[in-house]
Amino acid sequence: MKSREWNVRPFAKCPNCGRLLRIRAEECPECGRKIDEQYAFYSALVMTVITQACSFANTIKYVDLAALIVIGASAYVYLVGEPTLFAFVPMMSVMPLLAVVWWLYKFGRYKFDDEDFVKAKRDMRASLKLWLTLFVVQLISVAATWR
Repeated sequence: MKSREWNVRPFAKCPNCGRLLRIRAEECPECGRKIDEQYAFYSALVMTVITQACSFANTIKYVDLAALIVIGASAYVYLVGEPTLFAFVPMMSVMPLLAVVWWLYKFGRYKFDDEDFVKAKRDMRASLKLWLTLFVVQLISVAATWR
């Protein structure tokens, strides 16, 4: 199997105007500010983490739409009245919940002021509330069904 090469070019962000620059840029072509090489590498690292965090958050946020399907499936199984089958319903919420917890563990501690990152963090907190609430309701329903 042939390996793929990803042509990813990390960028630094000008501390003055915010324009994205090549890592080795010595001066911002927009505002003329001199760019320190050490700053450029640090900025590129930060930009890479932000890009990765936002990409994962967007994927997880897209999965939030599945909550409607999970709610419908849970209600259907509950109405059918098959307790054995209903015991597996909370498993539908576990994977999205674990994905959100993983994102918060990996990226949640960062305090970047990038507006996309701040939005991603806010979205992940909302996703956590959604999936945790759904999971708890499903567990309560399973417990109530088995009584």
